[in-house]
Amino acid sequence: MLVVEADKPFEVATFRAEPNYADGRHPNQVRFASAQADALRRDFTVNGLFYDPLQSRTYDWVGGETDLRRRLLRTIGSPHERFAEDHLRLLRAVRLLPSSISQIEASTFTALQNTRLSFAT
Repeated sequence: MLVVEADKPFEVATFRAEPNYADGRHPNQVRFASAQADALRRDFTVNGLFYDPLQSRTYDWVGGETDLRRRLLRTIGSPHERFAEDHLRLLRAVRLLPSSISQIEASTFTALQNTRLSFAT
């Protein structure tokens, strides 16, 4: 949802969990969850950071702050599982590299290289 405050647009989403992905892109089920559960389902540690502007506090359950400082791209959990869940994450990895990230963690890079996609015709 888009929320506009003082003429500034903010994208807002509810915290959710997505337990299974059947087709490599869309979850079978979506349910409301805690902020921590939402962070743990995300693709990369740098995307698992949450900021509370009312308390000026950052929540980091996945080591994203450290990876951001190191400019390191690392998946949350198993890289093979993250890429198998949602194939779009492969493109996100490549897109992040030239911007704010300068290196890929070894197992994330291996999974990126070894993930094979099959498409139904």
